[in-house]
Formats: sequence, C-alpha cells, structure tokens
Amino acid sequence: MSRHDTAPGASAAIGAALYRLATRTARRLPRDMSLTSAATLATLDRTGPRRITDLAAVEGVTQPAMTTLVRVLEESGLVERRGDASDKRVTLVCLTQAGAS
Repeated sequence: MSRHDTAPGASAAIGAALYRLATRTARRLPRDMSLTSAATLATLDRTGPRRITDLAAVEGVTQPAMTTLVRVLEESGLVERRGDASDKRVTLVCLTQAGAS
C-alpha cells in the first residue's frame, strides 16, 4: 500500500496510537529498567538464547554496550550465560525464570 492509498489522517492516527502504546509500556517498566533492557529481555523471550553479538545487532547497540547490559541483567538475576552445546566456544545469554516474568 502506498502513502497515497491511505485515508487522510490515517498515518497520524496510527502514529498517535503507537505513541500511546509505547508510553503505556514504558510506564509499566520497573523504574530502574531501561527500554533497551526491556527490549533485550523481550527479544530473549521471543527468540530464545542468543549470542551477545546477535543481541547487540537486534537491539541496535554496540557489542561492548550489550556486554555491559547483559552483565547488569545477570547481576539482577534476569539472565544467565550458558555454553552452547553445539559449539563449546560460544556463550549464549538465556532468560532466567525471573527474567521471563
């Protein structure tokens, strides 16, 4: 569908609805959790264990920033690092039960 196919104002209405949804979602987060932290937990919940480099690419941050974020999430008990059974050189970031909730 092109921009010309939409009813007048539909784009503005969709944008406003998405903004309200994002605002409500952000307000429900614990006060000490960033949007990137919440998005990373949601990605792990949706896709399962991932490498730090994969998480960084999905979330649009640098690998060092994701490493720091994973360390903080790990210290909070929300994620843990596990070895990959198929490749012993790889470490995967996995949700804990607390992180899933």
